[in-house]
Amino acid sequence: MKKTRTIILGAGALSAVVAGIAVGSIAGTSVAAGAIDVVTPPASVEFPLNAAGQTYGSAAAVSDPANEPELIRVLASNGVEGYALKQDLDADMAANPHEALAASRSANPQRTVAVYAQDGITVIGEFVISPSEGSVSED
Repeated sequence: MKKTRTIILGAGALSAVVAGIAVGSIAGTSVAAGAIDVVTPPASVEFPLNAAGQTYGSAAAVSDPANEPELIRVLASNGVEGYALKQDLDADMAANPHEALAASRSANPQRTVAVYAQDGITVIGEFVISPSEGSVSED
């Protein structure tokens, strides 16, 4: 059974602060007549296994990052859909908004990770991770 929450937004009341790097998207979001329906994903999802025993799939259906598959579906910079290793995506994650802001101001705030075929071995492209637009209060 899906749990649904409705949030009513006033004009200009929505401001988002993105502090870090996000991979994936929010599953089941729709906007109608000033309301946003957010469907809460299940706590855990069963993912298929490849021949090497790695789980693979989309992280969009997972509410807890600890339950994400080992290979997360991404779109490579060459337009090919494949999978990035969760450990590569999670590497160098900012621990707080201030670390994320400092990283985004570095000389090269982008980084890339390899994109693999479903087998988790064959490299088919690269996924570019760059800081999101946003602001953080520097109190």
